[in-house]
Amino acid sequence: MSARSSSDNDDKLEPYLDNLLTGRELSAFEERLRADAALRKEVEAQRAIDRALVGMYTPAHLGEQRARETADRLSRPARSVLPWRSQRWAWVAAAALVLSAVWLGGSPRWRSPHFAPAPLAEVYQRTVRQGFEPYYECDDPHRFAEVFANRQGRALRLLLMPPGSSKLGLSYPGGLSRNTTAMLCRVDEQPVMVFVDRAEADAPAVLGQTGGDPAVHVFREERQGLVFYEVTPFDEPRAIGRLTVE
Repeated sequence: MSARSSSDNDDKLEPYLDNLLTGRELSAFEERLRADAALRKEVEAQRAIDRALVGMYTPAHLGEQRARETADRLSRPARSVLPWRSQRWAWVAAAALVLSAVWLGGSPRWRSPHFAPAPLAEVYQRTVRQGFEPYYECDDPHRFAEVFANRQGRALRLLLMPPGSSKLGLSYPGGLSRNTTAMLCRVDEQPVMVFVDRAEADAPAVLGQTGGDPAVHVFREERQGLVFYEVTPFDEPRAIGRLTVE
């Protein structure tokens, strides 16, 4: 649950907020936080929004015990490079957001921006134009599985890539839904993307047109409640079969 907008100045922001960065990537991002005041403010603002949304979406049927557990969890200080005053202002911003929702609508509710499925070939071509860089490399198999378990409800495992092929990393480019996860690969030095989402998120619009490029091909598979799309310059899928549902 999140109201985060995409960060133009740092594509590691969302993985950092989701606690998905580890090792060198985490250290490098935290070093940037210490040096970049604007980025620090953005991190705190996004955390404040997330906390407010969690509060607004706590279902009544969970009961008082679950509500207390949720409140206790949110009250624990997150790792931050900001002084306590900034954290306090983040909480003030979150409270203001909730009060605004009550004042405007009579009850807390959040209207997410409209999302429309996009042709995956267009998403692929845009990613290639932007340099074909993943949000993060995600080399840890357990973390890799956890990403898909959190976003698609099923853990995925990546089988050994064949010679001439390699995984670059994962991205959140949209396509089928806001939660679509894509694996970026190089196959015989060519860019290949595999999009994964829940089967109920599938839509005819994602096949769409290939942007006038006949060299772009889209292949689809459905397995165990998930749908997989490979977008590739090759006339047969080369990476989609390397992802297995655990």
